[in-house]
This record gives sequence, structure tokens and C-alpha cells, in this order.
Amino acid sequence: MAARDLEMGHQPHPLLHHLVVDTEHDGRVGVLRAVAPDVDDIRLESIFRVPVAPPVAWLRAEAGGTEWTTPLAAIGEVPDTPGTAREHSVDDGGREGADRV
Repeated sequence: MAARDLEMGHQPHPLLHHLVVDTEHDGRVGVLRAVAPDVDDIRLESIFRVPVAPPVAWLRAEAGGTEWTTPLAAIGEVPDTPGTAREHSVDDGGREGADRV
């Protein structure tokens, strides 16, 4: 069964907005920002259909910065440790707010 499309190929994931570890990139830790297709061609005009590409995990460091992508199979939940924020609040504009535990 295919995942429900949230818009423009974005899919739900149980770890969305949570810290995850990226095993494809030497255990780098980041916030899972989206599960969506990754495309090589950058277009400036409007996109009217979802790109035909497999979904990947879109991650960003907890402190912010440039997003990176990794295969969905390469992400896993960060183990609970004292003082680690588990979920990050994101407003409708995609801006992160105060961390939620």
C-alpha cells in the first residue's frame, strides 16, 4: 500500500520532526524535515505534478543549516538521552520554534 501523499509528493513518517541518525552519512544526526522525492533538475517555474522519483529523507542539523538527503532506509530514531529534544515544532511556514519533548 502506498503512503498517503500530503502534497507535492510529501509523505507522512513516524519520525517526522524528530531527531534521527543518518547511517549513510557516518551517523550524522539531524531533524527529519520531510519525506519527499529528490530531483536533480531545479526549475524556477511552477510545478504542476509530483516528480517521478522515489522518496528520500530530507534532514537538517538541529542547530539549522543546509538540508541534506539520504535514503529512507538509512535513518533511525536517536536513542533517548537526558536533555535531548525528541520533537521539534514547526510552524506553517516551515520555521522551527521551541523544541517539544
